[in-house]
Amino acid sequence: MILIIPDLIPKILCEELIRIHSTNPDLISEYNDTRVLDMNLLFGIETDRCLDEDAHKTVRKCSMYLEKTLSKYFTPKFIEYVQIVKWLPGGSMDLHTDDARETTDLVSITNLNDDFKGGAHYIDDLSKNEKLDILPKVGKTVAFDGKKYKHGVREVTRGTRYTLAIWYTNDLEVAVDYESSNYN
Repeated sequence: MILIIPDLIPKILCEELIRIHSTNPDLISEYNDTRVLDMNLLFGIETDRCLDEDAHKTVRKCSMYLEKTLSKYFTPKFIEYVQIVKWLPGGSMDLHTDDARETTDLVSITNLNDDFKGGAHYIDDLSKNEKLDILPKVGKTVAFDGKKYKHGVREVTRGTRYTLAIWYTNDLEVAVDYESSNYN
């Protein structure tokens, strides 16, 4: 199943997540044409560098809200990994499956802005020989089995695209343990 929920995350929260990304340049890593603020740094796991308490709480609450909402539609899932991703002009991602971690069962992508051109998320459903382009809109979330469906991002042709990407698992051993993170 591919689930698309418009306006799942309020615009003001999306703007706050972009602000968190923008105000923490020392926590950003580069990956291809993107600038990634990743969960291990967000929650102070595996590092002594982490966000301030308010930023941490914002990301944590948003992630947990998505986890709870998506568990209504999919077998209950637990957060495995979180990223706030900045896509620069020219950035794109070819069709791929999410097979980097064997334990990943689900992925969600939430658009944090839509004041850019290009950058549509696309999914190929090979079982139905269908292709789906998901146009960006602030707060829109798409969720699906990232191992089952090949997916990618069309080239950002103008402006900067921001997304909140979350991978989920049923394996409690690899799920994010919010209780042991730096801030509760």
